[in-house]
Amino acid sequence: MHETITQQEKVNKFLLSGLQTLRTGLDGLTLEQFVINTLEMLMLLERDEYLEELKKNNCVDKGNGTYPRSFKSFSQNSLFIKIPRTRYTDFKPFVLEFLKYNQEQVNDLVLKLYTKG
Repeated sequence: MHETITQQEKVNKFLLSGLQTLRTGLDGLTLEQFVINTLEMLMLLERDEYLEELKKNNCVDKGNGTYPRSFKSFSQNSLFIKIPRTRYTDFKPFVLEFLKYNQEQVNDLVLKLYTKG
């Protein structure tokens, strides 16, 4: 039980830190940057939970930085997102699947509109 409280406190501290950073930089923050920051924060939290689950199952792994990935956005720009990774296991954030699924929906819609026009 104590471990769960410690993990929750860690999540709360991380979220508060992210919100404070967001508040201080609101003047120059675009909607796309807000989306990027939010997605990156969610993926880091997801990786932390993943590593905690591994630890409970006596598996050893740790965070190992990030790698860049770009996604098409609704505007003309691509979103460049830093994806967290692990050193020894094959961690894949749920957010990636969500973005991939939604990108497929957008591509299907564009294709349907193009072929009907």
